[in-house]
Amino acid sequence: MSWINRINNITLKVITGEGSEFTPLYKNPSRSIGMNATGFDFINIHGTLVKRGETSGFRLPFEFHFTGIDNLDEAKRFIEAAKDKRPWKLIHPLYDELLVQPISINQNNSFENDSVLTGELWETIEDTYPDASIDVKEAVLESVDLANETLALEFSLKLGVPKASTLSKFNQTINNIANKFKLSAVTDFDFSAVQNAANEALATLDNVTQEPLLFMQKVTTLARTPAKFYASAQDRINVIEEGFADLKLSIGISDNNQEKIYFESLGGSLQSAKAESSVILASDVADEQQIEDNQIEDYQTRNDVLTTVESINLSLKNYLDTLGTFQSVVDATPDSYTPTQTTISTIKDAANKATGQLLQIAVEAKQERKYTVPSNIGIIMLVHRLLGTTDSDEIQSFAKNNDIQLQEWLQIEKGREIIYFI
Repeated sequence: MSWINRINNITLKVITGEGSEFTPLYKNPSRSIGMNATGFDFINIHGTLVKRGETSGFRLPFEFHFTGIDNLDEAKRFIEAAKDKRPWKLIHPLYDELLVQPISINQNNSFENDSVLTGELWETIEDTYPDASIDVKEAVLESVDLANETLALEFSLKLGVPKASTLSKFNQTINNIANKFKLSAVTDFDFSAVQNAANEALATLDNVTQEPLLFMQKVTTLARTPAKFYASAQDRINVIEEGFADLKLSIGISDNNQEKIYFESLGGSLQSAKAESSVILASDVADEQQIEDNQIEDYQTRNDVLTTVESINLSLKNYLDTLGTFQSVVDATPDSYTPTQTTISTIKDAANKATGQLLQIAVEAKQERKYTVPSNIGIIMLVHRLLGTTDSDEIQSFAKNNDIQLQEWLQIEKGREIIYFI
């Protein structure tokens, strides 16, 4: 069927979310599609590396006309139907059947006998897709992988032939960070992961001049090990922050550009490891390490989530500020140092994706409340009063959160301050 025949023989039909049907006259049958892509530029390499994901949905500007003596009534009915937040089904002469959401609608009644509605529609997917947290988690982990690949590559391109003192500094920082991590390792699995990663990094240090890429790949593997410790997300982030603080102290105000390059790569990997830690739950680690009866809950309250977000953002700022102090006043000289914007962009991307996911969790998380008991009361009655339930699990959790001892189970005294979550 030719495009002329398709327009002539098929009417545009709009079925709004609550089921109303409309067949307006229309103009502007155009559409566009976005490509989820990011470009990365590297020093000493011509061209741009473009990493592309899946395409986004189509965007369709629309111009609908309701004509005739009932045009105002029909336009009003359309606007009211559009307020339902469920997606529309659009049966289009050119683009077949689409599931869309209106992003904006403008109404113009300046023409006699003609109500003109304009705006933009976005094609949407069904809301039966996999849980959003899984998708976002994978996106964060992919960003972390890309950040570490970029950091290792930039290190290999910029390092040159390291001095003996520089090699000594590399050795020192690897051992210091590994020791910090091992002290915080909770399980034998965690301890072994750190030990093995540190050994591999140190083994490649002897050949760093010939294989700087492999060396930094092993170092970034070490930097990421706490992200999969059996601990809460915030505890894992704290461990990584200790490693970062130690690295920063070791490098100090060094005038050695090779040490600055090393700090940029290893410090950046530690930042991305925090993003990784924030989206890997203790329950995930428990499953991987075959730990039964996991008792660690990463984000019990909204405050837990926001604390993690703040920790990631403050540490990233610290890292970027430190790189700023390293930067040379005059660029493009043999002795100058300038941080690579490509690596910074990948680290920021991982952090932004992680904090974006955390803020979404924060919206759905419970909020902590405080309450002072006005008169003596039993714990079951108090839980029912505050939470509207007598569920035994809720009561146990309530008692644990408030450190309620055996003698308080029968009666909680007047004036006792307790916390609860809603």
